[in-house]
Amino acid sequence: MCYNSAMQKMINFDSGLSLALSTNPAVRSVAVGVFVGAGVVNETPELSGISHFIEHMVFKGTKKRSSFDIVNELDSVGAQINAFTAKSYTCFHTVSLDEHLNKCMDVLSDLYFDPTFDEDELEKERRVVIEEINESEDTPDDVCLEKLFTAFFAGGPLEKPILGSKQTLSAMTGETLRRYHQKYYVPSNTVIAIAGNVDEKEAVEAVQKYFESRMKKSSPEQTAIASYDFKSVEVYTKKQIEQSHIAIAFPSYRYNDPRSYALQLMTMIFSMEMSSRLFQRVREQLGLCYSIVGYPSSYRDAGAFSIYCATSPKMSKKAVEAIREEICRQERRRERRGA
Repeated sequence: MCYNSAMQKMINFDSGLSLALSTNPAVRSVAVGVFVGAGVVNETPELSGISHFIEHMVFKGTKKRSSFDIVNELDSVGAQINAFTAKSYTCFHTVSLDEHLNKCMDVLSDLYFDPTFDEDELEKERRVVIEEINESEDTPDDVCLEKLFTAFFAGGPLEKPILGSKQTLSAMTGETLRRYHQKYYVPSNTVIAIAGNVDEKEAVEAVQKYFESRMKKSSPEQTAIASYDFKSVEVYTKKQIEQSHIAIAFPSYRYNDPRSYALQLMTMIFSMEMSSRLFQRVREQLGLCYSIVGYPSSYRDAGAFSIYCATSPKMSKKAVEAIREEICRQERRRERRGA
């Protein structure tokens, strides 16, 4: 399947694995991402945080590389490697000079296929993730937005936090991680993305060598699309800090909704950039805050449009009123245009 640009292609392999390729001969670098459909939406309440925990644990050693070897092999050639977990997927990614594509693919495939989930390393990394949770709880904007989305997506798979909880992490063992890994790290649930100075033949050969040749056909259990019944609700957490952190969410579009393109444009105009109406009104004209932004979050089964603002407690009411006024002004403009 090819997109409109001759430089971009989606290539499907026999196992069900997919390659998203974007070639750019104007650069000397290449980026690789391994995207796995394993995230919050796949987790049961008892396994909350397991996708993120696996993202950490694959770096703690494989059958042929220690945790130091994994990073040292790429550091030694000037490449970068990292990973992140989102609500609906996990991504492992590298950036390197084009000549090191195969080295990066070798290391990434090792992480994907052969993590050991060693129990001693698991105990250490469990403490690391718990400290990550502690750090998040000490970060006011994290607390604010996590509370918001937990309430907004209540009753569905998206309500769970990406990091999980100390309680769920404490119950996980190496065998728990292995079962989850075997279930979701399968070809039909994986997309390899390669972008940079690489031609199609070279990219396909690399994917074939390091991934497709080791794949076994398997289909992960599909998580049913959730039906959300959005209701107005308020949630709050009281902390002894200098500012009030305020976030508001509205129902929005799923990621594959064709209206999402218009939403992205509206976001630029209304709330994302420094020239946006929300930034210009609330910060520049009224001087009510330092941070304010609005942005969409789109998933397979739902979407949210969020507005976040941080201000002093005495300015909180004025900031919320100014945000509401700007939203109403935006709505009046839309009605005048007959949208």
